Amino acid sequence: MIENLLKEKNFKEEKVDTGIRYTLESGNIELICYVEPNVEVNFISLYKWKNNDVKGTYNLTIQELRLTKDTLQTMFRKTKNNMPEHVGETVNVHQELDKVIDEIR
Repeated sequence: MIENLLKEKNFKEEKVDTGIRYTLESGNIELICYVEPNVEVNFISLYKWKNNDVKGTYNLTIQELRLTKDTLQTMFRKTKNNMPEHVGETVNVHQELDKVIDEIR
């Protein structure tokens, strides 16, 4: 299941509310996977910039997760679809996010 894969990839595990939060931090990027057993999985990407967090999300039900052939990296890349590509004048958030996602292979 996805929980074992996240642990293999060095995500930190923390029990919260009704589920488990898995977190991987690298520089200004934080990748989060919140698993609510038997309900859904939330993939969240955060880019921390000047006291602000730029956030992208991608959600699946547990049943959809069982049927998907997407990799962990692909699911985190889908979080870019609803986050801005640039912040400030020089930061390409999508590019920075891709670098961190590539490291979890």
